[in-house]
Amino acid sequence: MPGKKHMPEFEHREPTAVLAVEAPEMKLYTSIADNESAAAFRKQLSKLELELKDDGSFSKTGVLPFSLPFDAKELDAEPGDVLLTGENTLAICYDNKTLKAVRLGGKTYKSKEQILKIFGEGDVSVSFYLEWSE
Repeated sequence: MPGKKHMPEFEHREPTAVLAVEAPEMKLYTSIADNESAAAFRKQLSKLELELKDDGSFSKTGVLPFSLPFDAKELDAEPGDVLLTGENTLAICYDNKTLKAVRLGGKTYKSKEQILKIFGEGDVSVSFYLEWSE
């Protein structure tokens, strides 16, 4: 009687979402923050295109076509952070600043120079969407 064949055990992994932020020439990936605003933002995304205006100091900002929960706290923004700066105002930071906002995404480990290279000088059209991985 033949013996049972040993089947390898597989580790079960849940798919995880990352926020993809696509500019005309490059793409940036950020982790999604763990808060009510980020969860609501994630639910709204299929593919969102926004025109972002350069504020000339630390970020590029745009108006969302929807409102999100906005319980702002003082935080230290870093290059690559995606912030909610008002109920329907989103910012991508390219410099450091302390301000009242809600973090939607971050932890890109990119420098100011790298972020500016991705998004270019001045105003820019950007797409936001989720990409899934294991």
